[in-house]
Amino acid sequence: MNNAEFFTKQLEEKKVLIASHRGVVGGNIIENTIGSFNNALLHGADIVETDVVNSVDGELFCYHDGYEPFHFLTAKHIYHMTAEEIRALRFTNRYFMKIDQGVQPFEEALEFLKSKNCLINLDRRYRDFDKTLKTVRKFGMEKQVIFKTFVEGDLLKRVADDFPDIMFMPLMGKAKEIGELEKYDLNIIGCELVFAHTDDDIVSTDSINYLKGKYGMLWANPITCDDELIISGGKNDDISLKEGFDAGWGWLIDRGFNVLQTDWPALVLNYLRERGIRK
Repeated sequence: MNNAEFFTKQLEEKKVLIASHRGVVGGNIIENTIGSFNNALLHGADIVETDVVNSVDGELFCYHDGYEPFHFLTAKHIYHMTAEEIRALRFTNRYFMKIDQGVQPFEEALEFLKSKNCLINLDRRYRDFDKTLKTVRKFGMEKQVIFKTFVEGDLLKRVADDFPDIMFMPLMGKAKEIGELEKYDLNIIGCELVFAHTDDDIVSTDSINYLKGKYGMLWANPITCDDELIISGGKNDDISLKEGFDAGWGWLIDRGFNVLQTDWPALVLNYLRERGIRK
């Protein structure tokens, strides 16, 4: 079985896969933790997305840097902390209450997810593959884990030269990046497309048809992190919840996307069932 066979089978069977953004959170269930990952699977997610960072002394943790002031009431960046300092951190939950939960070690997350019938997408690893991939190989999880980077020559060359077997997903925002992508021999299992407007050239009919025809999978991000960051042309979770699922998730599916990364996996699953895409 090659590394992409499980992923390909899931996509063929389910038609549209649901990726859960940092797991499903609420109350004392904190993003990027085993609790949020398990919650995502209970909500019907096919893919668990997690951010991965490293301590100053090289240990890997599941965390999205930049949220330290909110989560830990500190301005110190997690990349500047030792593993011991990170392990001592305790989260503030959604109610701004300090709770006895710490940052999730990456190895513990992999150990939990290895027994689950799901895929895993790693974010925040754009320029630091070595330690992460070594850990993935340690757990024998190459068939579950999807890596990604921006379409930049030095990054693509490094992936092609040093990590030719990993399941790779380029993160693309412009049609001209297609030519750069094709200069390298990569194990591409699909493309993540980021676009501010629905008429951007990366989501033109020609681009969509070409990329989907060649690689099979197109990943969209209807997640809404704030009012300013637009990464799916406004066809996002908020629009789907406020104006109807067809206005957001439906538009993306009809455009050709067959992976949706969302904060509302159970609602997306119900929508796919209503449309007859899922049984």
